[in-house]
Amino acid sequence: FLLGERKGAEVTYARRKAIKLRNELLAEGALVAGKADKPFKVLKELMDKKFSEMVRMTFADDDGIVKCVTCSKRLPWRQMDCGHFVDRYKLPTRWLLDICRPQCRECNRYKTGKRYEFGAALNKQLGEGTAERLIALGDTDGSQIRHQASEMYAEILRLRKIQMNRFK
Repeated sequence: FLLGERKGAEVTYARRKAIKLRNELLAEGALVAGKADKPFKVLKELMDKKFSEMVRMTFADDDGIVKCVTCSKRLPWRQMDCGHFVDRYKLPTRWLLDICRPQCRECNRYKTGKRYEFGAALNKQLGEGTAERLIALGDTDGSQIRHQASEMYAEILRLRKIQMNRFK
């Protein structure tokens, strides 16, 4: 992660942006000052939590109510799960908004995500063939995700903050 070039005493835009990102990550606990980045395993857990909240808030109405993508049950966003159409262990799609929708805990945890209904809902919302395209994307090489995790986490935090402001 390059921090940009110095031009005399002036700090370049790229460096300022990188410093701001690092400070945000330090504030959120994704980095420890003076030490290397947290291991990917720890960062992945932080990303999962914040991404889950961001997804559920994104699909909530102004009263904070979301509808389960598979059974249409309506509950406050904090009482729902973030369902993943493609299994979370597939890193290329783990934090992709297109595969994630609010799901009630019953559908997500006890009915294995109701994949068929989930795929049908995605095809209806995002166009025919979306489910098949996302499954194929999940099967691609995800080795670069580890190297992009800090930047991805910062983007998740930025989007989550936008959604949090809706409910203040």
